[in-house]
Amino acid sequence: MRANLFPDNGFRPGVSAGGGFGYFKENSTLESGGANPGKTGTTTGIFQFGAGLDVKLFSRVSVRGEVRDFFSGVPQLNVDIGKARPHNFFVGAGVVYHF
Repeated sequence: MRANLFPDNGFRPGVSAGGGFGYFKENSTLESGGANPGKTGTTTGIFQFGAGLDVKLFSRVSVRGEVRDFFSGVPQLNVDIGKARPHNFFVGAGVVYHF
């Protein structure tokens, strides 16, 4: 779900939230060359929330910047990272054509 706070302005801040499932596919061989002793596939629930800004350039063209946090389960890394559900941040920017 994504909501723009001021949809008719030239500067449109927005927020997003959502949920779903993710699949981590781990390699069956280790970097050292041996076989991976752990599981090689993990399915986990993921929750996402974020914020962004659209800046209108022309009547149908704007630029967008956003930051999202994907809060997911842990892939089978065969090491303890000390967290049960790590944060995975995504930072993006682009040009949007509104049709």
